[in-house]
Amino acid sequence: QTIGYQSIGAEGGSINTDDGAQLTVLPAGAGRTAWINLATYPSEQAAATSPLPEDLQLVSPVYQLQFRGDAPRSAVLSLPYTDNESPETIDLYRWQDGAWEWQSSQRLAGSIETQFDDLPAAVALVRSLPASPEVTVESMPETGISEATVIFSPSALTVSSDGEIISGSELSDAEGTAVVPKLQSDPATTNEIFRSDTAQAAHKAAIADLVVDQGLAGIEIAYQGLAADLKPEFTAFLADLRQQLPNETRLVVRVETPRPLAGGGWDTGPYDWAAIGQIADAVTVPALPHPDDYVEGGPMPALMDWAVTQVNRRKLQLVPQTSSTQWVEGMGSAVSVADALEPMEQITAAPSLTELMPGQEVL
Repeated sequence: QTIGYQSIGAEGGSINTDDGAQLTVLPAGAGRTAWINLATYPSEQAAATSPLPEDLQLVSPVYQLQFRGDAPRSAVLSLPYTDNESPETIDLYRWQDGAWEWQSSQRLAGSIETQFDDLPAAVALVRSLPASPEVTVESMPETGISEATVIFSPSALTVSSDGEIISGSELSDAEGTAVVPKLQSDPATTNEIFRSDTAQAAHKAAIADLVVDQGLAGIEIAYQGLAADLKPEFTAFLADLRQQLPNETRLVVRVETPRPLAGGGWDTGPYDWAAIGQIADAVTVPALPHPDDYVEGGPMPALMDWAVTQVNRRKLQLVPQTSSTQWVEGMGSAVSVADALEPMEQITAAPSLTELMPGQEVL
């Protein structure tokens, strides 16, 4: 039966729905003639049969991709969205192997577009709702953090050039709090390890053994100075490590803040954000340090708009700078709290002022 199906030959072609969705099979991904149907189902019906996690909400119909013959290997899908309330919180999800999975995509004017190398059974647009907060700390606070899950991530581990792990302090259970320690290394050690298959193998085994032996909730990979040409090796290392770690443990990967490119886009150096986002349970990103970076249309909003097209927003974790910084002619340098507050000692209030009005000059 091919009623409702459209034939797509080796030259590729497009299928459109009445609501504006479009599936375009690329010539490079087309094989012999295939019959394809892009069927839609109301979100209410889909939510009942294929429920999402509680912090996700369907905002479009579910589009089912049905095939007769060889399934295309490469296609571009564009889904319209008419819900303009907080469109920046809308992502595209795919139904695969009995579960909804986040799919990398980009938001255009009135639509969200993605490219598939293998077509899923169904797709839909989904809004992320506020989730339970999670806070990662390097030292345990004296009092609890209200209404938040706390992850204890001490900077307790370093690496030798042969891939072995050096523990600088005892890893405790932090009174029942999940412990996900940072594993750090200097640039020279990092690059030496990733240029040696033997050191990589030893390093992966050492990490897995540490996590199991210490009963850790996971590990954070926070290497420094990885060379840009080692991007494939680092990505493959993370994929292998994820396979060696117990399923219930967290693999957290710290990336460096990308640099904006003159022509648009971002230089991520040795980090393949899209691949890492698929492998890791969380991706930590150092936030930009200058207050001007956060103005509307500034670098930080632009970075986050791009980041959520590469990594599931539920996995992204910003690392703010909490130390005091002094900025002089665009250059920042760390200062102590005492030095930062010292100029305040020079401020005196005029003794004749007993009542202040909004906007009144006091100095």
